[in-house]
Amino acid sequence: LDGVSVGGDGSNAHFAIAALHAAQTAGAEVDKKLWGKVRDLYVREQTRDGGWSYTDGGALGRSSSENMTAAGLLALTLADKHDKPAEPTPAFAKGMAAFLRTKELGGKNEGCVLFTHAELG
Repeated sequence: LDGVSVGGDGSNAHFAIAALHAAQTAGAEVDKKLWGKVRDLYVREQTRDGGWSYTDGGALGRSSSENMTAAGLLALTLADKHDKPAEPTPAFAKGMAAFLRTKELGGKNEGCVLFTHAELG
C-alpha cells in the first residue's frame, strides 16, 4: 500500500479490507503493519470535502460519494480496531461529517451503502 492510491475503484479496496478483517477475526495471520498502511491510504485519499471518491480523491480534487465515504469510514474503523493508534484519526471525524451531509440513499448505490452501514454496525 506504500505509494499506492485507491486507483481504479475504491469499492475493490473496500471489499479487500473487509475480507482481511474477516480473515483476521477468524484467526488468520494478517501482517500488523497492514492496518497502519490502510489508515495511511485512506487519510491520503480523503477528498477536500472530507469524504472519499472512487478514484484518487485526495490527489485529483474529486468530490466524494456517500458509498465511498461509508467505505472510507469502515476502512479507518477496521484499521483502528486492529492497530490501535495513540490518538483517534482526525480523518474519521471529517469523513463522518461529510457522510452525514450526503443525501444519496435510494440511488443505484443503495445496496453498497446499506452493506457498508451494516459492516460499521
